[in-house]
Amino acid sequence: IVDDFGVKWVNRSDFDHLLHSPETKHTMTCDMDGKQYVGMHLDWHYDTREVICSMDQYIQDALSELEVTKPKQHFKGPSKSPSINYGAKVQYVEDDTSERLTPEQTKFVQRVIGKFLFLARAIDNTLLHALNDLACQVSKGTQRTWEATQHVLKYIACNPRPAIRYRASDMVLEAESDAAFDVTPDARSRAAGYIYLGSADNTQFNAPVHVLSKTIKGVMGSAAEAEVAALHMNAHELIPLRDCLNTLNHAQPPTRIKTDNITAKGFVQGTIKQKRSKGYNRKYWWLKDRVKEFNILWAPGKTNLADYHSKHHTGTYHSKVRPLYLYEGNQSPTNLQGCIELLDNAHGRQARSPTISTSSTGTFHRATNISHSNRGTANRSHEQDKPVHVNRASTADWSTSYNTVPSPIAARNSHNLCN
Repeated sequence: IVDDFGVKWVNRSDFDHLLHSPETKHTMTCDMDGKQYVGMHLDWHYDTREVICSMDQYIQDALSELEVTKPKQHFKGPSKSPSINYGAKVQYVEDDTSERLTPEQTKFVQRVIGKFLFLARAIDNTLLHALNDLACQVSKGTQRTWEATQHVLKYIACNPRPAIRYRASDMVLEAESDAAFDVTPDARSRAAGYIYLGSADNTQFNAPVHVLSKTIKGVMGSAAEAEVAALHMNAHELIPLRDCLNTLNHAQPPTRIKTDNITAKGFVQGTIKQKRSKGYNRKYWWLKDRVKEFNILWAPGKTNLADYHSKHHTGTYHSKVRPLYLYEGNQSPTNLQGCIELLDNAHGRQARSPTISTSSTGTFHRATNISHSNRGTANRSHEQDKPVHVNRASTADWSTSYNTVPSPIAARNSHNLCN
């Protein structure tokens, strides 16, 4: 059964012929303004060549069905931020010793996941990492899972009118990839990706056509391995999108995939060699063989659009970046430079542009000094903010690799359910 389908037409006679054919056998209604589609409300702005999508009625009906009321306290984020014991030599795993969910509670959590997963994939992508956590825990859920479910519902009740804005573009597919190492139960990692259609000059920002927030199968041996796995998963998502766009006569250049892990980028591009497990080796060579379809670039983790969907953040951070992932009027940026400035402000301080100077000696001095203690761990020196000095020959190469995101701002490197 097909509930809704949209039609783009040039001649009205062609559309009337198409409409008449199914009307002979089926009862149909026709919305010539195109205001509703698969449960979404479409607000067209032809003068600015953009459309704003929302699902306000769907959210109200879902909250009423689940008997959720708006709490007195405003919930800024869909999940709680995990506490970090700063200064501790060892970060210990916190065991969940709370009681198991009752069958009724388990069924309710499953209803919440099923009800709002469509909303998260279609409009409110800020819910994805929270729903991913619930889906991974529900089979062995505890009272902590129940509390997380209630937190998600209260967040939705406090923010019942999410919307996203699509803008006319050059239909060039862009992607940003990230991974959070060892953040889910059983020492698993989470992969994230933000895929959108941008401009040929890589300056336009747009709402996503797909957001990945998924637990990686298997235990990753390092953060770099998790980042390569995330690149592999995002590339798999991009292939059918590239095929679809090429079929629609939107020829695609090699799709840019930005990662914030320079080691993962080095593995794929062959500038770094290291012993790899067989699973790691498969992902590595799969990406190497697709080098004509993908262009993997490095960009600072602070400006990575996929970072938000890979881990849990504080409520304050959620509030500051909400205009980036959802439409908030004039607060929402329209280009990548605006995204970088918004993310920079969300991290609480203004990053400084790197200082580049020439040297007659032709030496390169790193801004960050690494010293090894007797315990064999690498500690970052307080001299990490010293200027970077490069010679004239290396300046062009450095600029080319750094400016994968079109911004002069320097930053420190910081749905999908689980299977």
